[in-house]
Amino acid sequence: MSAQGPAYVAQPPTHGALYRDGKTDRYLLRGRWLYRADLANVGVAQGWWRNVAATDGWTPVTVPNAYNAGDFSRTSANGYVGWYPRDFTLPHGAFARYVPASARHWIIRFESVDYRATVWLNGRQIGAHAVQNLPFELDLNGLHSGVNRLIVRVDDRRSASDFPPGPGVGWWGHGGILRELYLRSVQIADLSQVQIRPLLPWPEVRRHRQRAGARSQPHARAGDREPARPLRRRGARLRLGNASAPGNLERAGDGDDRPSAAVVDRSSRALPGDADAVR
Repeated sequence: MSAQGPAYVAQPPTHGALYRDGKTDRYLLRGRWLYRADLANVGVAQGWWRNVAATDGWTPVTVPNAYNAGDFSRTSANGYVGWYPRDFTLPHGAFARYVPASARHWIIRFESVDYRATVWLNGRQIGAHAVQNLPFELDLNGLHSGVNRLIVRVDDRRSASDFPPGPGVGWWGHGGILRELYLRSVQIADLSQVQIRPLLPWPEVRRHRQRAGARSQPHARAGDREPARPLRRRGARLRLGNASAPGNLERAGDGDDRPSAAVVDRSSRALPGDADAVR
């Protein structure tokens, strides 16, 4: 995208994610985006979704972006439409060399868009989604070598049947791409969730349980409590429920004062040295 509007150069996504939780092989689609308000909702009819290189009328922004942040007008409260184009190239080295081209696929993940999102890739609509704060993913069908153009139309107008209902009910709506986006490389197939449940005959299951019981002793379940036993050394830490306090008690004998109200919380994470202190 270049020519009449702001200069705009395609950028590849950045390998990695902002946090560890989630699927591997993610590429953060950060960098420079463009934005254009569509107060009259004429963008679809005028073809703003088309694969056109001109940038006149567009403003450079970064994503995440709330296009009505700081605007407390009635128009902002009721919501309107905004458009976000982003040119990108595919990263190199995402797939091993032995993976054939027919098995290489890409998925785009949106962490949050408020409220409705319609997505085009290279002038072709690839999907839509509604409801804010819910991540969603779309197959990037129609990718090609060189520059690819992603365009996201965001509509934060809410009707009485939406959650929260609108317009102007519930809380102030911030329209836009409110969280980050990722590209994910996928080989052949993508498993969104896997649950493995072995189906064994009942006598076989019973035998396995008996063998496991013979080899191990039952452990306390998370949240079970039992009376605290005497400390074995000075300077240890005595855990009282979810709190901990310095301990200065040795093994107590009959008649010694001992913390009878103290309990050990097996569900809490042990502090350094607790293994020797409480058994």
